[in-house]
Amino acid sequence: MKKTALILCLIILLAGCSSGMRIPDDEAMEVINGLLPLSNEVNEIIFGKGLPAVDEAYESEHTGTAYYPVKEGTGYSSIADIKRAAEKVYSRSYLDAVYKTAFEGVSGGDSVLGSLSPRYTEIAGVLKVNVSAEGFDIRSYEKVTECRYASSGKGYAIYACKALASDGKTYDIKIYLTEQSGEWRLDSPTY
Repeated sequence: MKKTALILCLIILLAGCSSGMRIPDDEAMEVINGLLPLSNEVNEIIFGKGLPAVDEAYESEHTGTAYYPVKEGTGYSSIADIKRAAEKVYSRSYLDAVYKTAFEGVSGGDSVLGSLSPRYTEIAGVLKVNVSAEGFDIRSYEKVTECRYASSGKGYAIYACKALASDGKTYDIKIYLTEQSGEWRLDSPTY
């Protein structure tokens, strides 16, 4: 009998370990609401309008890649600054692909969008932005009003959420969370 109980306990323990991760819904909502405002800024910098360039960058039309210094006072003076902000919000695994696009560029064979020049580069220690890069219209979320566990996989949990956007509408979104170095990070886009 003791042997059967021990085996049953081991099976339950192992099944729990392999089912992925999960935190209570209210805790997940608190974590997500702490990360969403930070993700909005990072999303806008990388995928949206981008950081503003110096005024002369906009004095003429550009037909190709055109890098200009980022305007002073943005709080970002290097690629490392942008990465630091992103890494407070997003997981390393999610950021691997983001960094390649934002800081290295993508060749035609690597992207469904064709060849893309890096959004940002550093030349002689100066952070520069490609002002000819077209950003996306990014939807920003102000907060999650409801959140429930949906599923999980190895190393992440998915939460189905209702999120209030900056346009005043509520949207159904899925948020992937992962734990990294003892802290929660988003493991999916939030735009």
